[in-house]
Amino acid sequence: TEEEILVKIPGAILNLIDKEYSVELASGDFTVVRLHQGENSIAVYARIADEIQWPLAKDETAVKVDDSHYFFSFRAPKDSDS
Repeated sequence: TEEEILVKIPGAILNLIDKEYSVELASGDFTVVRLHQGENSIAVYARIADEIQWPLAKDETAVKVDDSHYFFSFRAPKDSDS
């Protein structure tokens, strides 16, 4: 299995935004990576430095707000207790 860097942007900041406040989760290089085995793609994911990474999928929202701001939304797994 090999990683192929598709995009690398230095100096990125990842914030978790809630209705009430914003928390900085990580900062560093924003990288979009394709994980592949031979010619077969296994996954594509984004990461900030080596701190946080998340999968990119067709059904996940990614919006370019302006030249330096992007918005990603994630669907939290349903709580099995509810």
